[in-house]
Amino acid sequence: TLDGTLRLSGNGGGAWTYTAGTLDAGTSTVIFNLTNTITGSHTLYNVTIESGTQTVNLGDTLTAGGTLTLTDGAINTGTVNARGNIIQASTFDGGSGLLVIDGTGNQTFTGTAAIDFGDLPDVTINKLSGTLTLDGTMRIDGHGAGAWTYTTGTLDAGTSTVIFNGTNTITGSHTLYNVTIESGTQTINLGDTLTVNGTLTLLSGNIDDGTVSALGDVIHGAGFDGGTGTLEITGPAARTINLTEGGQLPLVILNSFGQYIGPDGY
Repeated sequence: TLDGTLRLSGNGGGAWTYTAGTLDAGTSTVIFNLTNTITGSHTLYNVTIESGTQTVNLGDTLTAGGTLTLTDGAINTGTVNARGNIIQASTFDGGSGLLVIDGTGNQTFTGTAAIDFGDLPDVTINKLSGTLTLDGTMRIDGHGAGAWTYTTGTLDAGTSTVIFNGTNTITGSHTLYNVTIESGTQTINLGDTLTVNGTLTLLSGNIDDGTVSALGDVIHGAGFDGGTGTLEITGPAARTINLTEGGQLPLVILNSFGQYIGPDGY
């Protein structure tokens, strides 16, 4: 039985190894600091990654039944399952691992990321029941292999912002609120649609395959490169499309009323 708060500081060679046995995490908190290797699939309650690289053994899953707090550092290889709330700070560095959000109750994902700050590892949303509520700003940076996957579940995007940076594959038709493509190639799985209810901001990079459906305003930067995907501007509400001279767009389908502002402001 775990009770209270435990803090593991690896100092470059630390390890948290579960081999066998019944583990009652209660409402305890385990804090991982510096460099650790986490081995064996098991469940803890509150988990905090305070700093450093936490390498979950390939094929193993660390499950956080309570709150998962990503303060600083990274998750490499393996899987972290979040079955409670998730907090991402702007200082977290992402990593090559996988974060699976699969709690059966209501969960809130709170982010304080921003342009250039705060990364997530690959993210999969797979909720069989309950609602996942997004709050604040989350940023996923693919580093060449990143992915944002929606499989199933009720997703309440509120007025949140999801920033895509680097190379990501976006899988599953679902709806977010504000979406920013900061840079890199964002490949929408062929046949899937990412719907943006708020503002779609295209700073740099491109959209390949699939469809992005914009129901709100669109801001297009001079550094955006277009891509092979489709941008569908649709919905009954009037909106503003702000185009910047010098950038490119993917294939655009206009199917709405709106005010379109070009490079000279009209």
